[in-house]
Amino acid sequence: MPCCADSCPMTSFFAGFVGDSLNRNMFVSLVCMLRGVSGEVRKWRPAGADRGFTFLRYNLTVAYHRTNLLVRYGR
Repeated sequence: MPCCADSCPMTSFFAGFVGDSLNRNMFVSLVCMLRGVSGEVRKWRPAGADRGFTFLRYNLTVAYHRTNLLVRYGR
């Protein structure tokens, strides 16, 4: 039987987006959808990331870190 988020015990969850403008658009879309269902949101700016949000009702943290290159090259 599928579990509803309101009735299941949850631990802390973290979702991270790393990348360019495409990943930023996905991050913004996800945050907008979550803000529509969860009124309790805490904004924060983590070390090394551009921004993050914690949705208190679901104990979920979503963060975004902008970078142009995901791998090293040239050696």
